[in-house]
Amino acid sequence: MLKILRYKILPFIILSLVILSCREEYISPVNPESQNLLVVEGFLDFGDEPTIVRLSRTARLYDSILFKPETAAQVYVESDMGARWDLFSIAPGVFQAPAMTHAPGANYRLVVNTFDGKTYASDYVPYVESPAIDSISWIQNRDKNVEIKVTTHNDNNDTRYYRWDYTETWEFHSSYFSDYFYEFPGRGMVERPWAERDSLYFCWKTIPSSEIIISNTSKQEQDIVKDFTVKLIKNGEQRLSVRYHIRLKQYGLTKEAFEYWQGLKKNTEGMGSIFDPQPSVNVSNIRNINNPDEVVIGFISAGKTSASEIFINRNQLQDWRYTNFCPELLVINLSDSLKLHFGNGSLIPTYALYDENFRITHYVGASATCVDCRLTGSPVKPSFW
Repeated sequence: MLKILRYKILPFIILSLVILSCREEYISPVNPESQNLLVVEGFLDFGDEPTIVRLSRTARLYDSILFKPETAAQVYVESDMGARWDLFSIAPGVFQAPAMTHAPGANYRLVVNTFDGKTYASDYVPYVESPAIDSISWIQNRDKNVEIKVTTHNDNNDTRYYRWDYTETWEFHSSYFSDYFYEFPGRGMVERPWAERDSLYFCWKTIPSSEIIISNTSKQEQDIVKDFTVKLIKNGEQRLSVRYHIRLKQYGLTKEAFEYWQGLKKNTEGMGSIFDPQPSVNVSNIRNINNPDEVVIGFISAGKTSASEIFINRNQLQDWRYTNFCPELLVINLSDSLKLHFGNGSLIPTYALYDENFRITHYVGASATCVDCRLTGSPVKPSFW
């Protein structure tokens, strides 16, 4: 058997070596020592949403830590009419502004004073108010994937450029209830309290969007975005295994901001390998006021966002093929066997088997990831659920 396997694998090894030998060494066009660039992420929101600004530094090619927050910075927003709002730190590299009120005709900028004495400022940008979201809808396409769509419009025809992001939350369940837990050293197999059984079985997961979602109506007569797909959930994903919620936030943009996000979208989607076109430099509206040649990543916009949300239940779908491969293991009820299989916690007992005299003969167990949903989610139900 080993001999046959060796003959099957060998051609693939040879082919891989040939392919690798044909590739030229890749030399990054960016000086690794200069890859400590300031990254500014944020939107100056004058509506009901808080203004959150995230500051970080880009990692070098050989760094093991990919996220490097910029801490101990002084951050504030100011208008060209003299108003100012100081942001306060709520986490490493994350800053939040108090409620801000827009003054008609005012423009705004973000100012960042870093710990090393440098000052960065964005251009003054105009206030752009997003129209309300008309609707969020969804369809299940012919591949049984779910497409979530947004429709919006502006009767004044003066928004034209749009961006969206979202936060998604879904309920999911473990493959099995766990009636027992194994305590070693200690009491051995112990019946699990009912409340704890539920906390291992019912969980929720919340994550923000990571892709760049933009659209524009600049070539249309009317400023209408209709049934634009903002999220695709492929058939069988855990997201729709029980119940799913998405909260969509909509931004109105200037043409310059849209072009920045459009360029960033092209760059991030085209970096699948070193053989893809190398990313261009996006034009930021943030700069070091004492060294305008320093590259800064980010683009600041200001305005008022709009938001809307929907739920989708699995029983609304057709042929949703979610499965979780979770084989069970039968363990004889002997102390050495129980310790061997359940002692290190990688296997969790689910239920017991009895003989005709109601004595436990075996315990059934499954891997921890199949029994304890807290390993990948939270047992705390969201307040809006």
